[in-house]
Amino acid sequence: MGSRTISAVKPPTIRELLDDPAYRRFMKQLPSPEPKAIGLPWFVYAQKGQLQWRGKGFVTYADAWPTFVKVVRNDAYVDVALVSKRVLYKMPPEIAHIMSWPFEWCPRCRRPTMYELFKRHHAMRGNIFASRAARCVFCAIKWDFAVTA
Repeated sequence: MGSRTISAVKPPTIRELLDDPAYRRFMKQLPSPEPKAIGLPWFVYAQKGQLQWRGKGFVTYADAWPTFVKVVRNDAYVDVALVSKRVLYKMPPEIAHIMSWPFEWCPRCRRPTMYELFKRHHAMRGNIFASRAARCVFCAIKWDFAVTA
């Protein structure tokens, strides 16, 4: 049936999260610290259809923001994540109310997520059979690494 274990429960979509004024303000702010602009430290991963994901890298958050907003406004996309590949961000207390069981904070995606086992993941190249680690459904960070952030 696809490349991952499908859960009946799904994290809230970015549109649902952005309906919350505090989360919307949080996402509009430039994250601090900003990752060093070596390579492409920011990625926008957009989901079109059930399992079809696309990603594009950016040098800065400000560069990624217009693409993120464009995808959020396009109903053809199911969900989108604006991901930091270099810096892990703790959840600020002012948005703690968006968290609910069974979701956990992703320090890369800066949003509630689920960690699942994958054979393949849109944020990684190739198969990941050797890894039995649960990974974020959006950015593929390992659960055990994310919870220590």
